[in-house]
Amino acid sequence: MATNRLVSVVVLSLTVFALAGAAWAQPSPSGRPTAPPPDGGRMPPDGRFGPGMTPPPGYNPSSQPAVPVTVSGEYEEISRLFKLTAAQQKGIENIIRDEQKALANFDKENKKGLDELNKNLDAMNKRLSDPNRFSLDANNARATLLHRIELLGAARDRIAHLFKARAAGVLTTEQRATWIGVKLNHVLSDELMPVGLSAEQQASVKAICEQSGKTATSADVEADQALMDSVRQQVSGSVLNDQQRTRYSEVLRERQARKAT
Repeated sequence: MATNRLVSVVVLSLTVFALAGAAWAQPSPSGRPTAPPPDGGRMPPDGRFGPGMTPPPGYNPSSQPAVPVTVSGEYEEISRLFKLTAAQQKGIENIIRDEQKALANFDKENKKGLDELNKNLDAMNKRLSDPNRFSLDANNARATLLHRIELLGAARDRIAHLFKARAAGVLTTEQRATWIGVKLNHVLSDELMPVGLSAEQQASVKAICEQSGKTATSADVEADQALMDSVRQQVSGSVLNDQQRTRYSEVLRERQARKAT
């Protein structure tokens, strides 16, 4: 009698295990597993399989949901300004992923060099903090180190800038023109901040930028010298007074000198 009960328990256990295995092997319509693997393995939150986990028949990694990205900065502004379609939003997210990969590669390639520059800069700062060890040569060496660090930062910023310019490619023609006008206004507002504009002048600058955005050929507005020269000339000639015009010219010369060094 005891033997019969033992056999029944074993058969029942095998049946349950077989049913669990069948449930794990059966893919859902979405291609993702609907039950945990019989060996008790866990599936990561994003639906992909970790080490030692066997995908079920028909599993297609490319059909799995992409890892979410954080939409911020200019990308967030685009999403806020325009009613993007699902395809446009996906395009923005793909650009963000590409930018993150490019920046990660840049950081990896330049880590050793940047660490060395920072190490040398710390040593030079320590030396210059000692009045007995101060020298013009050491001060010039420190300036050179700072400049090289700034160049690396500028190169990294340029990579990010190029990807952000690509975001205009997912917009419609009308949206693109509006966005270029917005970017132009950002650049001009920053340049004109030391000049001091009235609210009426700010509105005039914005109108010039919006109109220029409709005829611009490049979304990378700061790299389009002809576009920037045209907008600056319009603002200087029709918006600024004589004193502001002089100050604006000084601001532009100062900025150009910093870029040249």
